[in-house]
Amino acid sequence: MTDTSIWHKLQSCDSIVIESCYGKGAVLDIQGNHSKALDCPNGLCLGIEIVWADSSKVDINRISLLLSANDETLNYAILPQGERWFLWQRYSDEPSSEQFTSCLEPHITLAKYISSGLCKQSIQDKDSLLEIINLA
Repeated sequence: MTDTSIWHKLQSCDSIVIESCYGKGAVLDIQGNHSKALDCPNGLCLGIEIVWADSSKVDINRISLLLSANDETLNYAILPQGERWFLWQRYSDEPSSEQFTSCLEPHITLAKYISSGLCKQSIQDKDSLLEIINLA
């Protein structure tokens, strides 16, 4: 990663272990989850792997639509990379270490929740999605 401030923010976060770096990216371990970081022109993007419990295209599409349906979750996206799926979040250009850490917690919570398979019953609309994020 070329921006040392972003590099230091990743290193300073207790939830993140940097496993390797390549170009403008890094492979991370975020609380035991395989994750990635990308230094993008519009901010830092972190992707936490989602291990789908009996996933279907309907689940992926429904959660993606719910994420895009609310202003508070517009910085989230579910995207595949090879055989793996990641819940990505874009962080602002220069978040403070405190802002970075506070934004990371809902991201981790949502990724774990989606991976658990419980979202099939409980995330039916954008309000229930926000409730999950606000619990973190």
